[in-house]
Amino acid sequence: MKKDYTRDVSREMIDALHGVFKPFVDFVKKHEELALCFRGNDSTYGKVIIYWNNHVIWKLSIPNNKQAKVEISANHARFMEKWQDEIEKLMKLGFRGPNNEEHASPDLVIRHPIKSNKKDVKYTYDIANLTVEEPIKGGSLLNEQFVKKSFDILSNMQNDFFSPKHTEKERPKNFIKEYYFKRYKDKKDEDKNQNLYCNFQSGVEKHAQLDLFLHNHKLDSGVFVYDLEFAQPNVGELFDTKTNQKVSKIKNQPDMFGIRFENGKPKAICMIEVKSTKSAITGKSGLKEHLAGMNQYRYLVREGKTIRLMSDRKEEALRILNQYREIGLYGVSREYTEKEFLNLDEEIIFVFTNGVFKTDVFNNLDTVENFLDQQKFMSDNVLEYGDYCKIIDPQKEPSKDNTRDGIDVFVKRFKDK
Repeated sequence: MKKDYTRDVSREMIDALHGVFKPFVDFVKKHEELALCFRGNDSTYGKVIIYWNNHVIWKLSIPNNKQAKVEISANHARFMEKWQDEIEKLMKLGFRGPNNEEHASPDLVIRHPIKSNKKDVKYTYDIANLTVEEPIKGGSLLNEQFVKKSFDILSNMQNDFFSPKHTEKERPKNFIKEYYFKRYKDKKDEDKNQNLYCNFQSGVEKHAQLDLFLHNHKLDSGVFVYDLEFAQPNVGELFDTKTNQKVSKIKNQPDMFGIRFENGKPKAICMIEVKSTKSAITGKSGLKEHLAGMNQYRYLVREGKTIRLMSDRKEEALRILNQYREIGLYGVSREYTEKEFLNLDEEIIFVFTNGVFKTDVFNNLDTVENFLDQQKFMSDNVLEYGDYCKIIDPQKEPSKDNTRDGIDVFVKRFKDK
C-alpha cells in the first residue's frame, strides 16, 4: 500500500520489480531509448509504465498483489494493412483480449465517441488493450525472451506508425476504421466522418519530451527529470491561497517534473513544459495558459487548506529518486533524505524546440521573447539533450560549438514558499 497523493509506487511494486518484473527492468537498463516511470496514483499498489518514443510499450501492475499483469496497446498497428497478423503474434506470446480472446477476433475492434450531439457524432476506432497475467511468485512466462519478443513486435508497430512516409500530403490509411466499417455496415452511417485517411500527428513534442527525460538525469550539477507525462493525483478539494478561492480542476499542468542539483545537492524542484509547434504556443493550452496554470499550481493546497501540492511534489521526488536507486536505474547511487528535499526552491522551465521560440506567433507587439522577458524568465542552458533534439530543426546547419539548434530554454526561479 502507498500514499495516494504522490506518484511513487508501493513497497510491493518495488519487490515485483526485483522479482517477476525484473526482466523488464533489465531490458530498460540495456536499452537507453526506453523510459521507466512510476505511476503510484493509478492504483492501490501503483503501476510502472515503460515508454518508447514517449508512447507506452508496457504497463506493469500487481492488481491484487498476487498476480503480475502486463498491459499493452496495439493501436500503433492502425496503419498496417495486415494488422491482424501483428495481433496474432502478440497472442502467441500469451496476450489476451478483454474477454480472454486468444485470436484477433472482430470483438477486439471497438469504437468510442469523442464528440457527440444530435448534429455531430465523431468516433475513434481502436484495438482493445491486450493483457497477460501470471502469479507474482512461481510464474515463468514473463521472462527475458517474452520481453524481447514483445518489444520487437510493439516497436515494429510504432516504427510503422511514425514512418517518414506518413505526411500531411501522404496521409496514412486507418485500416482499423476500414475494418469496422466493413463489418458493421449498419453503423457506418452513424459516423459523420467517413474519411479513412488520417490527419497524421508526427508526435514531435512527445519525442522531444522523451529525449529531454532520457538525457537529464544529472545528480551533480544539472537537472534530474524524474517524471514524464505528469498528471496530478486526485486529492479531493483544492484551494488557491493567492485568490482565496476553491479550485475544481487543475488546468495546464507541466509535462515533466525534475530536481535541479548544484554540486551534488538538491537545489530546486522544476516544473518543465515543452513547446514544439506554433499551435502549442497560441492554442487553448498555449504558452500564456500554461504559465498561468503553473503559477497557480504553486499556490494550491489540499486537506483543510494546509498542505501545498508543491510539498507533495517534493516528497514525491525524494521517494522516486530513492526508488530508482533501489532498482538500479538512472545512476542514483545514494539514498536521499527528507531534510534535503523539504525546502527546495521552485522553478518553471520552458523548452522551445523546432525553432518555434524565434517565430513571432503572438503578434509584433507581444512576441514569445517579449512575453517571457516581461515575466522575468532568463535564457539558461540548464538542460541537456540527445540526438533527437540535435536534429530536430533540419533547416539549420549543426553549430560548430554544439549550441542548441532549434532549442531554447528559459527559466524562472522562485525561493521556497
